[in-house]
Amino acid sequence: MTFQIFTKILENNNMKKVQPLKEKFDPNFHEAMFEISDENLEPGTIGYVAQNGYKIGDRMLRAAKVGVVKGTPKPAATATENKDKKEEPKN
Repeated sequence: MTFQIFTKILENNNMKKVQPLKEKFDPNFHEAMFEISDENLEPGTIGYVAQNGYKIGDRMLRAAKVGVVKGTPKPAATATENKDKKEEPKN
């Protein structure tokens, strides 16, 4: 009950919670704490929110602490693919 009253007071004063899950990472609004692997999300997207951020209007009071999806490394060429490639003669 006390939390609901407190939240209502904050909302009446134009203070909003920032919940950035699955948004693109923006250092102006988010603080990257770590990187995670998630094949369902594209690299640079927020995949985990450790702590929500808060803002009044457009002004950030506290940036959200988040985990960002890291880029997946490109798969290495297989042995058969390497054999198929023809080497150019060296002059």
